[in-house]
Amino acid sequence: MGNQTGIKTLLEVGLDYTLVEELEKTEAHFQELAINYSKLNETYKRYEKIISVKRSLSVKEKDVFDKLVVTMAKHKQQMDVLEERKKIIVSKMYQLNGAFIKIEHSAMPGTLIKIGERHHLIKEEIAGPKTIRLIDHEIRVI
Repeated sequence: MGNQTGIKTLLEVGLDYTLVEELEKTEAHFQELAINYSKLNETYKRYEKIISVKRSLSVKEKDVFDKLVVTMAKHKQQMDVLEERKKIIVSKMYQLNGAFIKIEHSAMPGTLIKIGERHHLIKEEIAGPKTIRLIDHEIRVI
């Protein structure tokens, strides 16, 4: 693993990359909704000021205000669903049971091992055969 010049090499196990992509898409959609919700909220506050000054709205203004309230509720509901989806994705993203890296010959300095969210940089050559595992939340060479 790695190379003798010490150039960084990344080996990662225990992570489902399809879920990483799904999480990125979900977060992007959530951010888009959050930006739109913020704009809708600004408009809502302007209508509240109009109502506090005029004490009433015209029929057209009332219709627009009602649509605004419904749209805000839909955005909020979609954002809540996306938040739950993000939590589910993150909980399934790391599959650490049985995750390991097998060193057949050697692992060179500069090799970065990632198991789940944990990192371990190999600083000195490790002669194989060895196994790298996550034990008690710590990456260990066995």
